[in-house]
Formats: sequence, structure tokens, C-alpha cells
Amino acid sequence: PLLGKGIHKMSILEQWKGRTYHQHINTKKTIEQYEERANLKLLAYQNKLLSELSVMEQKIEIARKVTTDTIERFIASSELRSRQLEQNTNLKMDRILSMLEKIKE
Repeated sequence: PLLGKGIHKMSILEQWKGRTYHQHINTKKTIEQYEERANLKLLAYQNKLLSELSVMEQKIEIARKVTTDTIERFIASSELRSRQLEQNTNLKMDRILSMLEKIKE
């Protein structure tokens, strides 16, 4: 017998089973540790992306408001210019008509 004599000695098959069992447990623990680390990294990336998304949404909202305000100011300015042009045109037309009336007399 290679393992020596006595009741307490295990057979090669029993030793192999024992080593395999412990290797399986160690491998399982290692995999669980990797999974835990990977999940923590994924959670960190998710939080980072959510934070960046929130900042982007705020920037988009600011840009939308600025754009809307700019358009509204442009429209108001255009309407004012249009009224001024109309008034100037009416004044010129009144002068022309007045001059034509004078010429007719």
C-alpha cells in the first residue's frame, strides 16, 4: 500500500474527491468575489451615467429656454420694426399726398 497502513489513511480516490470539493468551493468563492466587484463597478458606472444624463438634461433645458427667449425677443423686435416702417411709410405717403394736393391747387 502506497498510503501507508491504518484505518485513518484515505484512498487516492477519497483524497482526489476531497481536493476536488475544496477546489470547487474556492472557485465558487472566487467567482462570487468577481461578480460582486463587477456589480459594484456596474453600479458606479450606472450612477455616473445617470449623473451625466441629469447634467445634460439641465443643459438642454437651459438651451431650450435661451432659444425660446431669443426667438420671442426677435419676434417682438421684428414686430416693432415693422410698425415703425409702416408709420414711416404712412408719413411719407401723407407728405406725398399733401404735396400732390398743393400741386393741384
